[in-house]
Amino acid sequence: MTEAEPFGGSAGDAETVDRLIDVFHRLMMRAHAIDAEPRTFGTGHVLHRAEIHTIQAIGRGDGMIMKDVAEALGVTRGAVSQMAAKLEAKGLVERRPGANKKEIVLALTETGWRGYQAHEDFHRAFLDCFRTQYGAELTAKANRAIDVLAELEAVLEGFVRDYAGEQDRG
Repeated sequence: MTEAEPFGGSAGDAETVDRLIDVFHRLMMRAHAIDAEPRTFGTGHVLHRAEIHTIQAIGRGDGMIMKDVAEALGVTRGAVSQMAAKLEAKGLVERRPGANKKEIVLALTETGWRGYQAHEDFHRAFLDCFRTQYGAELTAKANRAIDVLAELEAVLEGFVRDYAGEQDRG
């Protein structure tokens, strides 16, 4: 081992991995900042990520029972109930009786549909940026990126399992 690379391998390996982690971190932070930015989506109300994605789930289901909204979003029914109350207070969602007494159907109001459509337009514009950048190569490049990211995820999971947990055990 050289003084420049005390952990073995080449100095270039460590620099490359550090660069990869830095770029990936910046990408994640930027994507999070874009996603976390509250927007009105044409509704006249400031909507946060969880609110607009609840609207999206309800709109895609064209009226859904709370249980199905919870499953679509990967949250509890209680979380959906709380979110539905917020969205109902903003005039974006309405509750309707379901097929039985236990079921409550969530449906979008006219303003809720406006928000749904604006959010779909937002996603289309995002996709168009990628189409403009990559053209016909978009699917192939995206699939390669997905494969690389899946490999990196597996490497990190192995690291956490095999090494990082050891640090906690003293």
